[in-house]
Amino acid sequence: PLEGTRSVRVLYLSPLRALAQQQSESLARDALELSALHPSPLAVTVAARTGDSDAAARAQLAKDPPSVLVLTPESLAVVLATRARESLACVHEIVLDEVHQLAAGERGALLASTLETLGYFLATRGTPRPRRIALSATAHPAELLARWIAGSREPAARVLVAEPARA
Repeated sequence: PLEGTRSVRVLYLSPLRALAQQQSESLARDALELSALHPSPLAVTVAARTGDSDAAARAQLAKDPPSVLVLTPESLAVVLATRARESLACVHEIVLDEVHQLAAGERGALLASTLETLGYFLATRGTPRPRRIALSATAHPAELLARWIAGSREPAARVLVAEPARA
């Protein structure tokens, strides 16, 4: 997309449709609160795209993409296979929520392949590979998940462990 046009900047991947919808609603509320505190012509917009999205919502994604797109790994694969992939040409960050669930089994293999496909798509448009940010309260073993998150990147991902809050 041309400079100044709307494009998805952040992908937020969730393992479940219901969680994706919940996170989308929460992020949209947060974006509204931020824009009320700090008005800007470049308002942050949030939308969800899952298997439950109707045709109108899917068309809206291609026509007027949000700043933050919340979706499931399967929906990301579908978006990359359609013309809506152009809305992803400026993705800078990918948030992997509940990464321990996203990385598991065949689904993890599909997502790893999909993320590499997205990286290739962005490279063909001159966009740097997006930063991957993984979230999990139960990511074990953390170093193995860090290698999965990094994909074909070098160096591997850094692991930051938050200490539990003390009461």
